[in-house]
Amino acid sequence: MDGTKNTGYDNSLDDVERGGGDDDEPDETPRTITEPTEIVCAEMKAYNERRMKSDQFYHEFMCLPTGSHGKHSYSSMKVNVSKNRFASILAFDHSRVKLHTDHQNESDYINANYIDASIQAYLSKYSNIFINEKN
Repeated sequence: MDGTKNTGYDNSLDDVERGGGDDDEPDETPRTITEPTEIVCAEMKAYNERRMKSDQFYHEFMCLPTGSHGKHSYSSMKVNVSKNRFASILAFDHSRVKLHTDHQNESDYINANYIDASIQAYLSKYSNIFINEKN
């Protein structure tokens, strides 16, 4: 093994060699990447400019996994669907934030998840959606 893995983009400081074809079309040629390397702060601007010119940021973004990576049954419940601002962004069941309510017939659902970090715990959510005065 040479320490590289195929992720679809090149992590070198050199410009990406494009696979030919129309410049308006994204290059679908697989690339090889080495593990992240250190970049001297003074070289960061030039590094980012080269990556922007060669569409490397685009290719990196396109390599990110998509779709659901966990259960989100509470987000999909009919009573909670209207609380989801975007149909494709749902709270995971295992780490969802549960609201404390005064009434048993009120839903404890909000489209938000706790994000565990080694130093702190974070609460991540999108903007508020006011359905009625209770929300």
